[in-house]
Amino acid sequence: MSHDWGSLRRVAADERSPAALGPFTPWLCEYQGHDGLYCIVLHGTDPEQVWQANVCKLPGLRIIGIHWEART
Repeated sequence: MSHDWGSLRRVAADERSPAALGPFTPWLCEYQGHDGLYCIVLHGTDPEQVWQANVCKLPGLRIIGIHWEART
């Protein structure tokens, strides 16, 4: 699975997520856990940096897009 880092960066630059923490964008991600697929939000300044920092810890890590809000 390859990511389109340019598209993800453009989306983050065009509109700031209300869930952002300072300069850190909340990236909605998924990975393969021991009993199924999990979703997680990882914060970082760049999607590729987030992927590189976490890919070894989270098997099958994939960045889906930007996290905008949570509903309960």
